Amino acid sequence: MDDIYLDELKDVLGLSSLPSFFSQIYHEKLEKGTLFDEKFVSEEYLISRNKSLHLFGDRYFPLILKSAREVAQIPELVAYVNIMSQAYAADDYLDRLAEFVAPSGKFGRALDYVYLFAIIPIIDLECAEFAKHGIPDDVMKGTLDRYEWHIYIEQLKSGRPAFSEARFKWCLRYAHGQIMRIGELEYEIKRGQRPGVNVLKNKSTGEIAVICSGMYIHKSGMILGSKGFEGQISAPDRTLVGGEEKRAAAEKTGDEPLLSKPVESDAEIVGCRANASCLFDRTPERFSLDEWDVIFRSGDDYLSVHIPRSADISLPQRKKSYARAYGVFSACYDDFHPKMLICTSWMLDPALEKLLPESSNILSFQQDFVRYPIRSPGTEAEKFVFWGNYGSPEEYPEKTTLQRNLKRYVLDGGCIYAFGGVREFGSL
Repeated sequence: MDDIYLDELKDVLGLSSLPSFFSQIYHEKLEKGTLFDEKFVSEEYLISRNKSLHLFGDRYFPLILKSAREVAQIPELVAYVNIMSQAYAADDYLDRLAEFVAPSGKFGRALDYVYLFAIIPIIDLECAEFAKHGIPDDVMKGTLDRYEWHIYIEQLKSGRPAFSEARFKWCLRYAHGQIMRIGELEYEIKRGQRPGVNVLKNKSTGEIAVICSGMYIHKSGMILGSKGFEGQISAPDRTLVGGEEKRAAAEKTGDEPLLSKPVESDAEIVGCRANASCLFDRTPERFSLDEWDVIFRSGDDYLSVHIPRSADISLPQRKKSYARAYGVFSACYDDFHPKMLICTSWMLDPALEKLLPESSNILSFQQDFVRYPIRSPGTEAEKFVFWGNYGSPEEYPEKTTLQRNLKRYVLDGGCIYAFGGVREFGSL
């Protein structure tokens, strides 16, 4: 089998294209004689890794072993596992996801855990990263448990347990030690990224102000490109930054989306602020630096907060998670200094106040953050509230209060958007 040509492998696997990294890894493994090595799909290897890492229980592990035996009988899938495992162990794994290609569906159920077999060897990176930073054992265990949890999530979505392409792409963040489960919430390390906002804090009152940084503001205050808030940009270089001349121009062409960037001097910072309705005001506000501190700039380190399905997000559990996260990241990382917790979620949409009772944990969770609009397709809530595959909103289930109310809201033409929210790191 070692003399198989790369183009033949591509055709047998049914790949739509070959990623730029594929050929190099293919030839390296072909030369070393490891292209068709069945190690990563062998029962001995999988049982050994599961024994040491405690990844899977009796519910799914027999299915994983059964799938491994099936994959071992298909040399091309074995080669795919070996190539993808090496490719996505690289530091630039997120960039490589842009070139991800999946095998043809002709392999049927043999594909159920192919991506899992590719990611299990990479988990060693996660363990090494956590060990290097001295991450507490309970946090490591809680994070390693997420692989089995994602099989369960796939079962909820598709009706059968599996580790899909979507699970693989998300779980690579765990495998590279970028996401960890701390209490009921998950925290993702973000270095040098630009979430589109700067954050100010009033020196006297502690009030937090979120100002837009580098996003186009629709005339409604939403972000351009969100569902129902599309528009044309006739002058993409025009920036709404304050100043009488530019402000007058903005008012004159108020229907046009405007790119908002804060402007900072020694005395003040000027920018478009998120208001009480969680929308951006298009008229810039001036903030005196004698009265306000800039506590976060787009590009600073921050933690992205994720809310797992079925998490207990009651106030006591949230406070416990925030406090523990502060302790872990403060004590364990000297090369990462988050200034902010940033959450982007449909759970932050102010419209949920119409759909949920005042006692709702989701509404309580919203109060943890100062919110602002982000670009949103408006489908996130339906995706996470209803799960499954449905032909139309009329088919959505109505098992919970949120499902019943959201279904009616959508059928009446409503839409729930993802919003952003900021919370100062360490604030309890």
